[in-house]
Amino acid sequence: MNVLLAKPLGMIKKLFYFAMEYFLIVIQWKLKFLKVQLKKWKRCRAQKDLDKAYSQLGAETFALYKGGQTDLQGMPLAEQKIKLVEEAENGLFVVDEEVGAINSDYQGKKEAIRSKYEMKRATAGESGSEEG
Repeated sequence: MNVLLAKPLGMIKKLFYFAMEYFLIVIQWKLKFLKVQLKKWKRCRAQKDLDKAYSQLGAETFALYKGGQTDLQGMPLAEQKIKLVEEAENGLFVVDEEVGAINSDYQGKKEAIRSKYEMKRATAGESGSEEG
């Protein structure tokens, strides 16, 4: 009787491990999705800051040009606006790097879950075939 139940129990165990694997992968995907969405909002804010910095730089450049200044190298206000643009660009790049880190972290977790449950399914198949 034990021999007859070993094979179906092994198959049920494999099915359970398969379901758990994909359940955990879906949970990790949802967490990744939420993290990426939050970073996208942060990226939108960084993009708005960059647009604002470009606008301020353009306005300052135009005001200096209209005032007769053609050399912007020595102007501290223009240099300050250029620094703001660079900081805004760096903020945008940082957010993009964070999104990339989230995606690579998700891939690592996904592979870890897959390998863990693949090993469990293999041992469940071996224990079912040894008894049978």
